Amino acid sequence: MRKLLPVASFILVLTIAVFLNQQHIAGALPNHTASFVVNQTTFSLDGEARGMDAAPFIEQGRTYIPLRYLAYALGITDDGIIWDGQKQKVTLSTPNGNVITVTVGKAVLTIDGQEQLMDVTPLLIGERVYLPVRWLAEALGYEVGWQEDTATVFVGSPGSIVNKATKTTILPAVGSYENLKDLLTHAQSYSGNYYKRALIDEAFQDLAPQLNTKAESLGSAADTTQAGTDYSKTNTQVAGVDEADIVKTDGIYIYQVNRERVVIAKAQPAEDMAVVSTLDFAGKDFTPLEMCVDEKHLVLIGTTRSPAIQPSYKLENKARIGIIPPYYQNETTRAIIYSVSDKSNPRKLR
Repeated sequence: MRKLLPVASFILVLTIAVFLNQQHIAGALPNHTASFVVNQTTFSLDGEARGMDAAPFIEQGRTYIPLRYLAYALGITDDGIIWDGQKQKVTLSTPNGNVITVTVGKAVLTIDGQEQLMDVTPLLIGERVYLPVRWLAEALGYEVGWQEDTATVFVGSPGSIVNKATKTTILPAVGSYENLKDLLTHAQSYSGNYYKRALIDEAFQDLAPQLNTKAESLGSAADTTQAGTDYSKTNTQVAGVDEADIVKTDGIYIYQVNRERVVIAKAQPAEDMAVVSTLDFAGKDFTPLEMCVDEKHLVLIGTTRSPAIQPSYKLENKARIGIIPPYYQNETTRAIIYSVSDKSNPRKLR
């Protein structure tokens, strides 16, 4: 019996150590989900696309995520992220008051002073620290999933990502002007195209007041109009910005780009559904591709073609077998604006 006591004590200590090593904080935000795709500089947070200046990657079978953006996905704000460059240590403070630290090159995750061993070490690449999702996410009480065919990592509160790998991925929305600007800025900085980034910055400075005003008015009116809107709007990725599409509706009329035609049909009331007018561009050197619509105007966006200067070929006096020279043409984008105050008789403005 005395010989068994040391063995029993060892098993008890080992059990307690394992329990402490597997502890996690039950601090997951309810109904909170995020996803990261390998080699992409955007991630989805609660259905909204966000930009990153670094992309996830796979190393030895593990998916590494930029730690700062992983922290954002887990509800930690900028104020709760501290980087100690001298010690190469990141300290994360959760909204619940918990403190988590990770150090580059050390396979240890410290939660409120208690160390938890990991099977990987955080990596420092450039100016970003990377860590596989599972360790930090599960420490905060989140579940983690993986979709093999799209190389996507899912993070969510308990029960929110059940069968996620078999479900169709929903396209995240941009959400707001500020988020759109952030996405474009990160995309340009990642590609290193300074010229295009400068043009985007200049354009946003000119458009910012207009877009912000529209976004604010849309947000303030959402509560009063959402209940009364019983039709689906199309391709609305940014608040206050109605993007072009091949199908548009105002709730009563449906506008559709159909090959070389644009069809306007009255959809309400359903028993009186009928085509009220058609714009036919066959043989008119214009191919409509998408459109924008408001109460009075229809803007068609498409392409037009014109002959291009062809290279000269050296003429030979003798006949020979050869291929027909290719046809060269210029293709340009063209926009046509119509007045649709009278849906049965669209009138071209310019």
